[in-house]
Amino acid sequence: MKKLASILVLATTIFNTSCSYAGTAQTNQLGGNMINLQDTKTWCLGRYTFEASKDAQFFLQRDEYDSFKIETKKIGATKQDFKNAVEKSINDYKVRERFIVDQSSEVYYDRALTKIIWAKLNPKAAVTKVFAFVLDDGTLFAIEGSYSREYEAKSKESIENLVKKLKYRNNASVPTSKGFCINNGFIKDHGERYRYADQTLILNFTQFLSVDIEIQTETIREFDGGLIARTTKNLKEDGVLAGFLTKVKTIRKGKRIINGFAGEEWITEAPMKGKNGIDAVWEYPGIENNNLAPVFYMSLTNGNDLKTKTASISNVEALKLYENILKSIKYF
Repeated sequence: MKKLASILVLATTIFNTSCSYAGTAQTNQLGGNMINLQDTKTWCLGRYTFEASKDAQFFLQRDEYDSFKIETKKIGATKQDFKNAVEKSINDYKVRERFIVDQSSEVYYDRALTKIIWAKLNPKAAVTKVFAFVLDDGTLFAIEGSYSREYEAKSKESIENLVKKLKYRNNASVPTSKGFCINNGFIKDHGERYRYADQTLILNFTQFLSVDIEIQTETIREFDGGLIARTTKNLKEDGVLAGFLTKVKTIRKGKRIINGFAGEEWITEAPMKGKNGIDAVWEYPGIENNNLAPVFYMSLTNGNDLKTKTASISNVEALKLYENILKSIKYF
């Protein structure tokens, strides 16, 4: 798997205890304020929903569907914003050897206005760049990808399908039909065929600087052995397995079923200059070639040492936050 293969913050904590810096206010350190676990917010990512404390703030999200990257260009966008974005992309390919290969007309699918552009960096380029724009309900999406000649037909089908199916979604809402939740959007997909999809969401806390939550969903072509086997293999290949096993304490590791999802868990201590935190990871491995059952990966740490030198909340509280999220995971 792409990103899942790089997991444990785990490994980096062996060597990163010197990366912390002082100077950050510690008014919410151990013994101070607590994360509110009673009031939660529903998040929708890929084909899943989960609940997280309302204290958790959106930090960033990356969305990919059928090998195309999707981002929100503007909320509160107008048709003129759409035209400006299209014009800029076209003008970017009127310089030097760049040129436009083809472009669609402006097409409406339901209420959404769409446009696709194909371009090359030079006449000999083996790769064709693809840009598309979707304006729906005042939200402008920018889509980007590329393909080589042997994948031309597949890529064209993919981008045409994507601009038809992508619609605006209020992030607070949960769709009633099958598909993939992305940031500010929804892609209708009933799972008729396999299409690669990858969504990553990172949440953090304004008051609790060492706490981060990462959620990822990803459709897979084949099973890679699961969280524990993959992580062990990666650590061994990187030459840090022995150091990891001797320097980092494992708190809990093994198979764990959550709401019917048979997954694996690995929880370790996260060394810091001050009070140590934890890194807690759980993963459901998904089902091969099945768009209806993507991987669900969750990582929670209270040991992020980039902004503070000691854990912002106790490990007991971090585990409560972790468990609260886990027990809420479900398909929508």
